[in-house]
Amino acid sequence: MARKRLTDLLREGQDPAEAEAEAEPSPAPASRTGRSPLTALKASLAEAERRVADLQGQLQERDAAHRAEVERLHTELEKVQKEALQLALANTALIEEVNGLRQSPPAKEPNAKFQPPQKQPLLPTYKVVPRPIQRAGEPRNNNDIPSWLL
Repeated sequence: MARKRLTDLLREGQDPAEAEAEAEPSPAPASRTGRSPLTALKASLAEAERRVADLQGQLQERDAAHRAEVERLHTELEKVQKEALQLALANTALIEEVNGLRQSPPAKEPNAKFQPPQKQPLLPTYKVVPRPIQRAGEPRNNNDIPSWLL
């Protein structure tokens, strides 16, 4: 195939790098690696089988982990269901008890007599003693006069 000019490629809308890759023939795989195509295929097959074995091992590990998680969640679900059933039964019993108490009036004891509250002893009262009246500017006694005035 003849080489095209860049302007021709741009007109056609093709990338110049792609056009050059198409124009140059690729060498045979055997000449690049120095091995025959059969040997290369066997090596890639062995590599693919190894990858498949690794992936299967990972899959089995994850499957075992998921099964353990499912079992744990299943036991937890059963436990929660039992607790919910117990709570529902207790709730039903309490509702019945409340309804029974609402329907029957409280029983009054006929022997109960009214007793007035007992008087508590009064606290002693104290008499307020009046203070002596002091006039402004007049000291109460001689000790009240400041010494700096003397």
